[in-house]
Amino acid sequence: MFFHALGDFRYSCKRIGDAIFRADQDGIVDVDDAAQGTIAAADSIDKKYLEPKVYSAIQSPRYLTILEKMAAIAVMKPTFQRRDVDQRLSSDKKKVLDNCLRKMKDLGALSRDADGYSFVNDLYPLYVLMERDKNRPPHRQKND
Repeated sequence: MFFHALGDFRYSCKRIGDAIFRADQDGIVDVDDAAQGTIAAADSIDKKYLEPKVYSAIQSPRYLTILEKMAAIAVMKPTFQRRDVDQRLSSDKKKVLDNCLRKMKDLGALSRDADGYSFVNDLYPLYVLMERDKNRPPHRQKND
């Protein structure tokens, strides 16, 4: 499984690098090129590796914020507790946290054991964070 995930990761990195290269228009790769390329790559990567139902759930604004919190935790440590996510949510999102956890578990994106929750595919948190970044405006540097 590790080598399969590593192969997926190398594929994803290559896709991102290629998309950033294509986004560059002036021969200098800057933050905007990186953001634009990452967003472009996210679309093709998401659709290739995420199950359609998981991809659909990630598109839901209701769950995306919660999944972003889970993904940010999972990037640092693979297993997380419900309380780890709950502490990072607004009160209205806390109300749907259990539904989101259950839905992601039912869809096969999350698993749960005695240590807590974890994404079943190590790349899922990356895809969630890339999906989040697709909705952000490009970074603009100030010219001093």
